[in-house]
Amino acid sequence: MLINAFYENLCSHRKNSKDKLDNLLICYRYFKECRNSIIHRDGIADEKTEEAYRNFSLIANPSDLGVKEVPIHFPIERYKPVNISLRGVVGLSDIVLRIIATIDAELSRSTNAENEFVSRWKSNITKQIQLNKLADKRRKQIVGSVLSLGFPHPTRTDQIEKFIKEHGLFL
Repeated sequence: MLINAFYENLCSHRKNSKDKLDNLLICYRYFKECRNSIIHRDGIADEKTEEAYRNFSLIANPSDLGVKEVPIHFPIERYKPVNISLRGVVGLSDIVLRIIATIDAELSRSTNAENEFVSRWKSNITKQIQLNKLADKRRKQIVGSVLSLGFPHPTRTDQIEKFIKEHGLFL
């Protein structure tokens, strides 16, 4: 029902990186394993950290990650101290935002997203509202309601209108 109501706008987000998602996750994994070494092994790399570095080093370039600058990172050797830099962690934050934007778009097409939409609607819009008869005002009414629930600006208000009518959320 809501499959394409939000997807187009979410895909056009400047951080959406669907075609780079696997590489972004490899980058994230490198930093995650560095963190695990620091927290759990007094900063000493293990085989997982070394493997994460090897995998990341193969794609650690702007083209493969879809970024202007690759997060600063250092070679890893098993049983040696792990090094990280603040600049690398700042770069990682951009990687994480790209992963979130991409996964948000893909999840927007799921049944769980529809269930969340209905749940938020019922929790936040407590009185039954009648849809305006004028198309432009009705579209604005739907957009306003959707935004008030914390959802992104919809691409297809016609799909949302059909969905909310079928679920008895509007008169």
